[in-house]
Amino acid sequence: AGTSVLEPFWVRGNLPIQAWTELNNASWPRLRGVDMTQHFKEFGAGATEVLRAVASAGASLTKLNLANCHAIPAEAWKILDNTEWPSLQEVDLSFCFTGDGAGATEVLRAVASAGPRLTKLNLIGCGKIPAEAFATIPDCTWSNLEYWNTYGVLEINDEEKARLTGGAQVRHVWEALQLRRMRRGGGHPGRG
Repeated sequence: AGTSVLEPFWVRGNLPIQAWTELNNASWPRLRGVDMTQHFKEFGAGATEVLRAVASAGASLTKLNLANCHAIPAEAWKILDNTEWPSLQEVDLSFCFTGDGAGATEVLRAVASAGPRLTKLNLIGCGKIPAEAFATIPDCTWSNLEYWNTYGVLEINDEEKARLTGGAQVRHVWEALQLRRMRRGGGHPGRG
């Protein structure tokens, strides 16, 4: 698989495991973006190979979208331990940790390596991320976040958000949606 330039890398639908074995030793040092929304929604086959290749992107990776990939197994997430993505700006891990939180610590540490460059973080529906995963992230790491969606994340409260963002004024996507609905006369933000 070599050092292909992939900008961005999109995959839709489930591919057979044989397709992923080609990625076993892949290295994508110039990969800038990944969008695998729902690819690992039902099956985790190939997730280990994909995350290993994505981890190799290092400083070139700016966007990571793994939304609705809740079938990624814990051992695949653990590949991201010690991964650094210092240029990462946008991350969507929504609904990745609905069944359990195994591997959340590793992926959040990799995301934290972006520091203040991270501007968007979507963790909606990740109710199984353990408190310890957030506790490993240093104070003020995400001081330039513009959007943060943690709706459904049980282990994070306003105090923890303030610790991670340094008290920055972050527009929470969920809160913005609620305000928009109320302004349009949609009534209660949780209903229609």
